[in-house]
Amino acid sequence: MRPPAFPRLAVACVAAGLLVPAGAGAADAPVLGSAAFAPNGGEGWGTVKPREIFNGGAPSGSVRQIRWTGWGGSLARGTGKMPIYRPAGGYYRTLGRVQLKAYRLGRCPGSTRLAYRSLKFRAVQKPGGRYGRWYRWSGASSLCSSPFSG
Repeated sequence: MRPPAFPRLAVACVAAGLLVPAGAGAADAPVLGSAAFAPNGGEGWGTVKPREIFNGGAPSGSVRQIRWTGWGGSLARGTGKMPIYRPAGGYYRTLGRVQLKAYRLGRCPGSTRLAYRSLKFRAVQKPGGRYGRWYRWSGASSLCSSPFSG
């Protein structure tokens, strides 16, 4: 009797790096950039599937309640909520929806850990409004080091 095809397919996919093997945990999963990206009070950077990210500065540099899909693949997508600037200054009371795209899997300098090295986002212009265009997070081309240092 021939064994079912699925186990052979799963083994082939694991060998090709397409699936994370059973029993592989957070230690094997990629992280979002590096903690060095936001060293002064930042949150979520250098962690696996962060539920919150924060640059450590203005409220608009934070996203809360993030839910990720496709984590570990070449593109991870997230949805969450963030403070939105009011046109006349300050922030709306209600958080606005935001979409995230983490990509460019690789290693940050000095690390052996696989990481998403780039992040794009788009947010609503006002709570309940339409999404705007996509931007690089903090204007940064890399999540490996602070875009505000030196």
